[in-house]
Amino acid sequence: MHLYVTPIRSRGFSLVELTVVLVIVSILLTMGVSALTVQLENAAHSSTQKKLEIIKDALTIYLGKYRRLPCPDLPAAAGNIAGQGDDNRTTPGNVTTTCSAIVGTVPYIELGLSRDAVLDGWENFFTYAVTTDALDTADWTRSTAFAVGKPGKLVALSRDPATSAVTTSLAAPENAVVVLVSHGPNGLGAWTVQGTQNVQPMAGTDEAENADLGANTTFIVREPATANIAVYGAFDDKVTFIKASELVATLVKDGSVRSAEGETRKLLSDTTEAVIGASISSATSPAAYPMPNDGWGTPMVYARTVAAQILTNTAAGTAFSITSLGANKLADGVPPGGDDIVSIVTVDSLKTIYARAGTLPAPVVPPP
Repeated sequence: MHLYVTPIRSRGFSLVELTVVLVIVSILLTMGVSALTVQLENAAHSSTQKKLEIIKDALTIYLGKYRRLPCPDLPAAAGNIAGQGDDNRTTPGNVTTTCSAIVGTVPYIELGLSRDAVLDGWENFFTYAVTTDALDTADWTRSTAFAVGKPGKLVALSRDPATSAVTTSLAAPENAVVVLVSHGPNGLGAWTVQGTQNVQPMAGTDEAENADLGANTTFIVREPATANIAVYGAFDDKVTFIKASELVATLVKDGSVRSAEGETRKLLSDTTEAVIGASISSATSPAAYPMPNDGWGTPMVYARTVAAQILTNTAAGTAFSITSLGANKLADGVPPGGDDIVSIVTVDSLKTIYARAGTLPAPVVPPP
């Protein structure tokens, strides 16, 4: 008896089946690459935001320590090593001189940060702008006239929608003291770790406004747009602006500095005592007296009401006053009508002070 076993033939894949498999694999790979791309992009945005917070904290600490902010680093400046991270001034190393420029990159060495801390999620340097001025009272980079309440000079404008010719100021009326810019995924206009500047955005676009180094004081804030919007172009910059009130909030909270109002009231008290002290020997308020700047960086105003010797004066009322014009820097009166802060010294109070000090009345000179 013979057994017959039918051979089992192997069956290969048809061309159609292979095609279907390849299409499925291609779709899965595409989905995987897309998901990976999204994850990487989200990570870059997250890293950028975290580093912006680190830089902001470093600027706050620096301000609390030195009563000034550092000048921008200028990678393209003559004699400067690209991306060195130093504080570039008109006289190198002399912090009493003005900044070489308003806009540059973050001076990370000056702030005590690593270079990596000032690179955004796309490995480009953040652009850094700071309020500078020839006048000490308006300059945030020199400590000679530090005042927590003085305004910034940098303007952050919102363009909404992206096609609108009209912009709205986001930091008015005090404006921003500092502006930080990440030039986003396209990196147009940003400085690189190689010490070179990327290709500039198209002239006249919003990204070109943000990439303008040197003396630029205006920056544009917009929703991201990959499409090339007519006139104002595509936009992927991330712009962070910091006002004076935000910059010093932590310092006020931990007691490193007083608030603008607190500093002003302290100055009013100290200056009032100094004026009284200068008048004790003669019992006459001085005709003029040098005034310090208030907490908003504005000189206080001294006004003498009684010019005669106080002890022989028969009138009552105000002898002299010292006034701070407040945050709005206008002589608009005390609250509720205005925000002036006034120290008033009366004739009667001065008579009491002079009596305790033993000050004598002016001698009576008989008529000729």
